[in-house]
Amino acid sequence: MRAGSKKGIWDIPAKSIVIEIAQPWWNNPLAHLLYLFVLGLLAYAVKRWYSIRKKLFAEKISHKKENELYELKMNFFAKMSHEVQTPITLILGPIEDMLKRAENDGNLLLKQRLDIISNNVKRLSKIARELTTIRNRELGRLRLLVTKNNLYEDLKNIALSFKEQARFKHIDFLSNCPKNLTEAWYDRDKIEHIIYNLLSNAFKFTPEEGYIQLNAVPVNSKNSIKISITDSGPGIAKEELENIFTLFYQSDTGKRTKGTGIGLALTKELIDLHRGKIEVNSTSDEGTTITVTLPIGEDAYAESERIMTGHNAVGMAAVEQQAPVQSGVQEEHKKTVLVVEDNYELQAFLKNLLSDRYNVILAENGEVGFYYAKSNVPDLILSDIMMPKMDGVEMCKLLQKDHLTKHIPVILLTAKNSTNSKISGLKSGAIEYINKPFNTHELLLKIYNIIASREHIISKYKKEVIGRPEVKMEKSQEDVFLENLVSAINSRIEDANFKMEELADTLHMSYSSLYRRCQALTGHSLIDFVRLLRLKKAAVVIAKYGYNISEAAFMVGFNDPKYFSKCFKKQFGRTPNSFKKEAHEMGTVNYLRKHNLEGII
Repeated sequence: MRAGSKKGIWDIPAKSIVIEIAQPWWNNPLAHLLYLFVLGLLAYAVKRWYSIRKKLFAEKISHKKENELYELKMNFFAKMSHEVQTPITLILGPIEDMLKRAENDGNLLLKQRLDIISNNVKRLSKIARELTTIRNRELGRLRLLVTKNNLYEDLKNIALSFKEQARFKHIDFLSNCPKNLTEAWYDRDKIEHIIYNLLSNAFKFTPEEGYIQLNAVPVNSKNSIKISITDSGPGIAKEELENIFTLFYQSDTGKRTKGTGIGLALTKELIDLHRGKIEVNSTSDEGTTITVTLPIGEDAYAESERIMTGHNAVGMAAVEQQAPVQSGVQEEHKKTVLVVEDNYELQAFLKNLLSDRYNVILAENGEVGFYYAKSNVPDLILSDIMMPKMDGVEMCKLLQKDHLTKHIPVILLTAKNSTNSKISGLKSGAIEYINKPFNTHELLLKIYNIIASREHIISKYKKEVIGRPEVKMEKSQEDVFLENLVSAINSRIEDANFKMEELADTLHMSYSSLYRRCQALTGHSLIDFVRLLRLKKAAVVIAKYGYNISEAAFMVGFNDPKYFSKCFKKQFGRTPNSFKKEAHEMGTVNYLRKHNLEGII
């Protein structure tokens, strides 16, 4: 800047002013360092996030593969558990025959040894079924099937299986159980698993010259049972007691004896399922005592869990005494049994078992079995379920659809021991369901009873036809309508999704017309009339044929057994179990006649 006193004369000296402008805070060196640190931290976070995400993705894939591998293993073992039942059946058959011969010859030592073999073969079968139990546990399908059993006999038979092992290891093995526990309620298979597993562990860890005690004491006025197993083994460390019921956990002692860590975990789950409890007391000086407390009263379990009412306590000796012997029957008068089985050894065994009493036809799968059934029309069909080309259930469905074969009774043999598989087989048209391995005398008796029952029906029908003249009478429209209505309902009575509109379409009527006519002739609404027919059929199925509540409910179109029991009690004034018990006490025929049910099935 310049200045002067006159125009054009710049005689005043120039002056300067220095102005400095400071940098803003976000643009100074310290801020630049902060920016670099934040960028570096962000880059590290991105890299770390990417690394963790990559690791999680890899773990997810690994976990998925492990689950798939585990699923494949479980499915494989479940299939193997089914396959192993057939050779076990082939082992048990000859053993049962040898047992009978030893008893007849008075060879008690041989009989005792054969009893041990038989019990352990049956135990092997139960172990194979445990794979299915573990599979059901994984799928959340593990449920109780409670029956009324003889606890004294069951514990006695379990203890017998360990007598030879105790003798071999020189172990003092004592078993104590009151003899008056003949009507205890529990799931027999699951309780056997519990006791077998606990005794197996006791024998595994007890050294030679040691002792093991099995004691059963009723408590709570015989509504519960306290079972304790005491051994003189090395004991369990205190720090390990809390973990012994964890799946796959193994103590140091368990690792030395090559345990799997599965048995005790599954045992505790089965005890919890029974609403019981398990306690463990263990010291290195006195060994281990495991105490299991379980309810054994009928009221301790829900009605849907009580599958049978207690006729399973009949001894096999009574069955063997009743088994018919028809070896003297002439060939032309023998009944014919069709055996459908894909295992050739079991085919040969069944043919040898049945050939003295029946003419036997063999088929290797359901497809061939259906062809032989149509061409030979046997008196009874004995079939496996799992077979190539066509399984037993599919064959049953085809037999029911064909008018030439729908009358033939079918017995299904299978290693699948679940209610769902039984219901599936019964819905397909089979009238009996026998688990492998089976008792040969029981099988023979059931075949005989079914064929004999069918013969009685045919004989009665023949007498009625001969002794009763035919009188042709025209039926009224009301009679024809009721016959058609009942026939249409019976054809769909097993279908839980059966709608009344479909019934109207079947009878070629409008729903409103059908409803009014049904109300006028029967005094019931259409829905009530259908429910009445279902309950009457269920009553006959339960009383006459011995089906349990769940099976009968599904057979007549009820999805919920509890709702079925409620409707049943409302209709007949008693629960299905009470109805079944009274029918057996009074006599099934008289009891059904009393309730006007003798002509339902």
